Amino acid sequence: RPLGRAVTGFNTVAQGDFGFQVPLAATNELASLTSSFNQLSSRLYAIFQLIDRIQQGSDLDDTLCFVAQQFPSLLPLDWVGALFVAGDGNTIALEKSYRSGKPEVTPRRRFKLKRTLLLKTLENDEPLHIPDMKRTAESNPDYQFLNHLVDNGLRDAIFLPISEQSPIPGVLAFATRKPDSYTPEHLELLTNIAKLVTHSFGRTVKLAEHARLAAI
Repeated sequence: RPLGRAVTGFNTVAQGDFGFQVPLAATNELASLTSSFNQLSSRLYAIFQLIDRIQQGSDLDDTLCFVAQQFPSLLPLDWVGALFVAGDGNTIALEKSYRSGKPEVTPRRRFKLKRTLLLKTLENDEPLHIPDMKRTAESNPDYQFLNHLVDNGLRDAIFLPISEQSPIPGVLAFATRKPDSYTPEHLELLTNIAKLVTHSFGRTVKLAEHARLAAI
């Protein structure tokens, strides 16, 4: 019966019902297989939801809200924020952030960009992992944004560059309270879907910039 339930679940997802979960009824090898399948199903659901956001052309707040609420099923996530390079090219602004799935009501802040890990992320155009921001920030006073996250009780972070399809370079930052929370599996997952995530944000920013220019 457990094998039958698992096969039924596999077929259900194969038919397009992404996110379907097979109930666990044991602790043997079959249960381990089923657990891995449920994790895969959840990730497929989140990815297809993100594709739907891209097609809808949602605004920045809506897209960031989706990430804040859906990505905790994929990886540890206590905080997520979107930052974009300012016109002077020397600073980067935190446009919007979410904590524990809810929007943070904080004033828009600018941080130093030169000689920082944010700039390194943009220059390399690939995800950057900072397993212990407190230890990293202590050794470099230029890391203003890292110190901001540490002051807010966050320790581990991943930065994703937002460049493709975006008229304004930016960084999507994921963070959690415990150091060394992001495993190689989490990093591999984000690396594999990074282009999809940043494409969504890039397109969102592009639409917002077009609307701003049209208003002008």
